[in-house]
Amino acid sequence: MRVLAIQRYAFAADKVRTAEVFKLPMRASPVFVNDAFVDRVRDAGLRAVSFKPRWTSDGSIGDERPSA
Repeated sequence: MRVLAIQRYAFAADKVRTAEVFKLPMRASPVFVNDAFVDRVRDAGLRAVSFKPRWTSDGSIGDERPSA
């Protein structure tokens, strides 16, 4: 079976675990990061970096976090 498009992301916590940065096992997968990674980027004062929320630990999407 071939995936053509992803309409909604959902991740199993036991699979992602504590990974701060990861990709899906697909060729054109975007890079996903968790809140700890986002916080490290902001704490480091990096600019021209933005993040789009794709999921929360409870499975909801939630409000978009402001860009870094």
